[in-house]
Amino acid sequence: VAEPDPSPWATDLLRYIVESGGYVHPSIVVRADRTVRIQDTTLPSTSTSATTIPRNTVLLTIPSLCCVTKQDCSERFVAAVEERASELTMDPGDLLLAFHLATIDDSKASPYVRSFPPTTSYNSHPRRWSHAQQSSLLGGTSLLTKCREDAAALKRDYETVRAGYAQSHDDTPSSVPFPSYERFDDAFAAVSSRGFAGLGSDGSDAMVPLLDLLNHRRGTSTHSSSNGKDVRYRRVAGTKGSQASIEVVADRELSAGTILHDTYGAKGNSQLLNRYGFC
Repeated sequence: VAEPDPSPWATDLLRYIVESGGYVHPSIVVRADRTVRIQDTTLPSTSTSATTIPRNTVLLTIPSLCCVTKQDCSERFVAAVEERASELTMDPGDLLLAFHLATIDDSKASPYVRSFPPTTSYNSHPRRWSHAQQSSLLGGTSLLTKCREDAAALKRDYETVRAGYAQSHDDTPSSVPFPSYERFDDAFAAVSSRGFAGLGSDGSDAMVPLLDLLNHRRGTSTHSSSNGKDVRYRRVAGTKGSQASIEVVADRELSAGTILHDTYGAKGNSQLLNRYGFC
């Protein structure tokens, strides 16, 4: 798992998963550039031995308690979002996770949250660009209108939830302060580009450590074995004596040095750029 001088955030993240009851295949390496790879060698000496991982091998078991889900959110935020869901434009689940992330005290953040890239990395999302930059790069495309509509909708949703938050139990002081829009905007960019649908305990969205580091490879289906992805994953319900987890397995034979990829399904360049900040 370790490589020479691994990044502290990567070491902490792997330790966090394992110490929480999870599993990381010994050939998995997390690099400073935030790629997840099959290591090139199996021995610490100068001699090398090719690592080949057969299809269907379990690569990761990520405990649900390491993920960020609706269950982690303040009840007051849950109420504020759910009570005004009909007035919201963005996905209520994404908004809720973003409000939760935006209110986490940095000193108390889990190793997973601390592993997130700098917020400046989300400036590749078109809705965060200046109008001049949007016009210059997207002029004449439908994405120009879309990214501006998204930016305006996100700000409206923020104000809508803030009003609901202030009115709910307004006679009871809250230990969770309402975040600034800037902090919320950063958190929403993280959620929209890194979240996974349906991996929460109630079928809601979840943010999953390590799995969200996998690079995208264009594909046409999330279920076939020939869609360009290297892994497949599922939520495993907890049983007596074991906790719920996300199980990640090899979807094909993986050779030494492979950078692991997932696919976000059949999406056009404009969809990829708008949601993930690349195409």
